[in-house]
Amino acid sequence: MRHESHPSIQYNKNNLRDEGSFTFSQVGDKDISVKLKKLNSNKATGYDNIPPKLVKLGAECLAGPTAKLVNKSIETSTFPEILKLAEVTPFSRKMMPLIRKTIALLVCCRACLKCLKGLLLTS
Repeated sequence: MRHESHPSIQYNKNNLRDEGSFTFSQVGDKDISVKLKKLNSNKATGYDNIPPKLVKLGAECLAGPTAKLVNKSIETSTFPEILKLAEVTPFSRKMMPLIRKTIALLVCCRACLKCLKGLLLTS
């Protein structure tokens, strides 16, 4: 099934009004540094195997290059393919007390991807 014909896409097209375009603002090194320092150190590593604790420790050094990456992504309206990678682990709903009979997916994303998403949502 192509995504254009998926019921959720069709519902959105038919029931949600177009609010027009939106834009993202450029971010600075300080914005990135603050977000990186707020990462939860107890979370698992993502596809890159870099623990969030290490990212937090290197926040000041990582802020500049990460800001350039984020700003280039905003400027070109693209998202780096490498950041789309994820490790997907299926869990039986029996392991979740409130939900049964289907499969849930837990996606372990990269710490920097979470930072990018947070910045884009707050800009």
